[in-house]
Amino acid sequence: MAENELNTPKPGEPDASASSGSGKSSKFLAFGKYFLLLAAVVFQIGAAYTLVDENYERIYVSVFGGLPDFSAEYPMEDIVVNPARSNGQRFLVIGMSLELYHHDHIPLLERNLTNIKENLMRIAASRSVNELVAFEEREVMREEMINEINEITGVSSVRNLYFTRYIMQ
Repeated sequence: MAENELNTPKPGEPDASASSGSGKSSKFLAFGKYFLLLAAVVFQIGAAYTLVDENYERIYVSVFGGLPDFSAEYPMEDIVVNPARSNGQRFLVIGMSLELYHHDHIPLLERNLTNIKENLMRIAASRSVNELVAFEEREVMREEMINEINEITGVSSVRNLYFTRYIMQ
């Protein structure tokens, strides 16, 4: 019984067992709440950026009532390639037209036209006949072509790429 009396704190005295680990937990709580707050703010910024980036055109239309009239269309010459693994027995003719964000990008496209056509031919020729016939793969190729043109020009100039001719022979 004397042992039990020694281990129990008297009224008004701090508990020795509670005070031994409280220094670490209070430091964790102090830094932990700031870390969680920072993580929440960073997550919200990332989510907001993603939503605006994916829906910018719809947001612009709802705010201003339509897209700005600076856009332009740029028709390109046909591209003729042999699909991969066709041994020259098949060919693909692609005609396309580019929808540009701004009409000022036309001179930029014309300065880089040779490089653009070469890279677009490389993209189309790297696919097999089965890949070129499948609609989903054709859409993937279209997106890859848009990204390639934007990378070559150094600005996001192409809003959309339309296949005006797509003939597999």
